[in-house]
Amino acid sequence: MNDDTRILKRFNGYPDGIEFAAVEVKGTLRQGLVIDVETTGTDPQNDEIIELALVEFVYDDAGLIIYCHSGKSWFNEPEKEISPEITELTGITNDMVKGASLPAEVEKAILNCSLIIAHNAAFDRQFVERYFPSATKWPWACSMSEIDWAKLGAPGKSLQAVSWWHGFFFDGHRADIDCEAVIKLLAEKPALAGEPLFPTLLASARQRTTRVFANNAPFEFKDTLKARGYQWHDGSYGHAKAWFIDKPQDDAPAEVEWLKTNVSRCVPESKTFGATTRYSRRAFE
Repeated sequence: MNDDTRILKRFNGYPDGIEFAAVEVKGTLRQGLVIDVETTGTDPQNDEIIELALVEFVYDDAGLIIYCHSGKSWFNEPEKEISPEITELTGITNDMVKGASLPAEVEKAILNCSLIIAHNAAFDRQFVERYFPSATKWPWACSMSEIDWAKLGAPGKSLQAVSWWHGFFFDGHRADIDCEAVIKLLAEKPALAGEPLFPTLLASARQRTTRVFANNAPFEFKDTLKARGYQWHDGSYGHAKAWFIDKPQDDAPAEVEWLKTNVSRCVPESKTFGATTRYSRRAFE
């Protein structure tokens, strides 16, 4: 292999579980949970889960993943039929989910954990909380948005892209292997050197976030706000229609001042929350 060649290895998951490190534990051992769902669409209020997978793992206070259990997954029959487009994307057919439902084992795993991780937590959390309200009680972290993949040199932040950067590939868009790929990304040293990334994610989850709303921002400022990273909330739940951006708590005052200076007639509003609310619809209340 030379500087112009990179070898990717196929990843088939951890079917028998895996112990990552046999070192002195720092602090308390805790149980984490990686969760992933496949759904009939992208609307968490009207679309339905058709597959849910989870991987339970053990970590310490320093962010070292000690052990990962083998992943588990279950189908769930939706009220409406799975569309051909979703079947093409996920490989899941109506026959595969017929008569299936999500078991109480999912609720038990949620109740036993200290942290829930998803690679797109803004998507997965809203679906999971709808089916399992107990998931609202726990902190969530997002391995897609809370790690600066671009700074690390990854070609993107999708699970497939960061896996390639890490040195492996897998058959994606099935919930079980997706979960185990997240564990591999967080627990193992990347193929291009560096340290495991779970400590970075854990530190991020422990921080507080401030959501800054640009209330009453005039329409002519929409491109300015989008260029700065603001997103549009359509007012369909919680907060009224407004542009918003999430910032670390310490950076929020400067963002409010920027709005006051650069967006005329805007009335800034901010709300601060931690990982128990982050990625939930409750962040818009």
